[in-house]
Amino acid sequence: MSAAPTSATRRAISRATSALPLLALLAVTAMLYARVGDYPFLHWDDGVYVSEHPALRRIAAGEGGAFTELLSPREALAGRRWEYLPLRDLSYGLDAWRAGLAPRAFHLTNLGLHLLAVLLVWSLARALGLGAAPALAAAALFALHPLAVEPTAWISARKDLLYTALALAALLALLQARHRRGRSRAFAFGAFIAATLAALASKGPAVIVPLLAAVLVWRCFPAEQRSSARWPLWGLGAVAAGWALLSLVIGRRSGILSSGATSLGERLGSVLGAPAHALAQLAWPVALSPSYRHPAGSVWAQPEPWVGLALAVVVAALVVVAHRRPAPSPAPPAAGALALCAWLALLPTAGLINVAQPRADRFLYLPLACAALAIGALLQAAAPRLRRGLALATAAALLLCAAQTQRYLAVWRHDLKLWTHVVAADPDHPLANGQLAALAIEQGQLVLAKRLLDRALAHGPRLAPSWSNLGRWWQLQAGPGALRPGDGRRADQLAQAERAFGRALALDPRYAPPYLELARLAQQRGDARRAEALLRRALTLPRCPATARLQLQALRNATPALSPRPAR
Repeated sequence: MSAAPTSATRRAISRATSALPLLALLAVTAMLYARVGDYPFLHWDDGVYVSEHPALRRIAAGEGGAFTELLSPREALAGRRWEYLPLRDLSYGLDAWRAGLAPRAFHLTNLGLHLLAVLLVWSLARALGLGAAPALAAAALFALHPLAVEPTAWISARKDLLYTALALAALLALLQARHRRGRSRAFAFGAFIAATLAALASKGPAVIVPLLAAVLVWRCFPAEQRSSARWPLWGLGAVAAGWALLSLVIGRRSGILSSGATSLGERLGSVLGAPAHALAQLAWPVALSPSYRHPAGSVWAQPEPWVGLALAVVVAALVVVAHRRPAPSPAPPAAGALALCAWLALLPTAGLINVAQPRADRFLYLPLACAALAIGALLQAAAPRLRRGLALATAAALLLCAAQTQRYLAVWRHDLKLWTHVVAADPDHPLANGQLAALAIEQGQLVLAKRLLDRALAHGPRLAPSWSNLGRWWQLQAGPGALRPGDGRRADQLAQAERAFGRALALDPRYAPPYLELARLAQQRGDARRAEALLRRALTLPRCPATARLQLQALRNATPALSPRPAR
């Protein structure tokens, strides 16, 4: 006759049983996203960040020493790289080291990071005092919501996955410090600091993590413990401010950030409109897009800033009320505090600083996690008589989210499907038409490419890539080979190409592709010196393709009189 199980055994069985729903959620999420492992690299930024990155190509070939070049800040500080994100680049380097430049390895790492973030949302919910069912609901909403598709399915969005997972890990470590004493408490604070610093090394918007931590300390820590949490918060706040300043300097030098012509009032309108846009995408994610257009005319003519202003007033009122009525230490935090975290998480990407894309679904990944936790807290606080109905409503919402995620994942299958999806919703979208034109040029469909380029330039005349693609179109019309004397028609076509490339550089002097194409034009005209100068200039720019070095070497091999020194 077997002995009765001990209390320790019963506790272990209970813990294992309680983990089954979470494991099931992780398995469902993995199966839902499994198809991304077969997706290729996209032309949209994947080449710049991964497949054409010189250091990653060397690492993929087995040169471990290229990690030094990959992680060095020198290129970024000199303005030859858009941003300095060493942890993001290290993750790419490790993928390239173990699997070469096969996109499957990069996609599966993205999926693994999304699953890690789901686990951290669940852990945070439990640490915040949510019960098993509300915590699972919060994790499921985050795991299955369509807003998670873009950062998970797009290799170039690795930084959003990394900084969000590390931000959640930092907040979890901070909450763990509440229940510890002595060395164990110091270790928890150390983990909080380390995770926050790692998040900063993954993406700039992680500068908001100390502020999110301050909200949790304010609402979740007993009054007698808040003072001990202040020193790491103040220290990290100073580090985050310094990192933000460094990122701004690098962004200005590389050209990814600019003051532009947008007034401060317009940018404030964009900041106020960000929560309204995020709320709409969270509540009704049926019109998601990889790219959203700048509003025509003033941003204040749109409803979003006014809705956002009303939301800001409500949030401020809730903060005042909460400050006057502090939560007792044993109670779970109010959903309002978590909603405030979601609102704060939007601020770094809300549009106060000019970037090429003021709205993007990947920017909502961390706010989505905070919003899911807030919804879990609301479910926890619901009256018992409402819980059955709320459980059914939550299950229905999760099924709808999973179905929409399944549909939206298909959009990210390759470039053609991605941009066709955008044009179907917005036929005059300039970036989408320009991207489709580039694909048509690659496939030799020049008539279609010209029609798409005309539409792109009609609705986005300040997009340098579209002008560069127009120059390529004129180059293909002229054909290859040296320009012969008396060939007036071909000379005119090459002049049209040169004007288009010049227009692209007038709009963005740090955009590398036009320099490469102008170098080809110079070669066709027999001006090898000018071609060399253009290629050397391209090699100093952030988005320079890896083929530029090969093009320069081929030029020097064909023209012995040129300088043999290697390009830096």
